[in-house]
Amino acid sequence: MNKRVSRPVVVKPRDGTARAFSYAFKPGSVRRIAYWGDGKTRTGAPRKCWRTRKVSLKAREDVELRLYLDQIGLTKRVSLYGLKVVRTNTGVQLNLKKLE
Repeated sequence: MNKRVSRPVVVKPRDGTARAFSYAFKPGSVRRIAYWGDGKTRTGAPRKCWRTRKVSLKAREDVELRLYLDQIGLTKRVSLYGLKVVRTNTGVQLNLKKLE
C-alpha cells in the first residue's frame, strides 16, 4: 500500500488477449448498498458484519455516468498501474513506466 492506493489491489496476470481490456467497455454498471447484516466466521459461528448488495443505477445516475465516461475517454477508464499506453502504427502497446 502507498498514498495512492489506500487498500490492497488484486493484480492478476494478463494473458495477452483483448479480453482483459474489454472490461472497460462493459455496458452496465451497478451501485452497492451497504448494510449491517448476519455473517459467519471461518468456523461457521454467527456474527454481525457489513454486507453489500448490488442494485441498478437510477436512470439519472446512469445518464450522468455515461456522459462522464464519454467525456474522459477510454484511456482514462483503464487503470494500468506501472504501465503506459503508447500509440504505434499498428495500434497500441503497453510499456513499463520509467521510475523517476
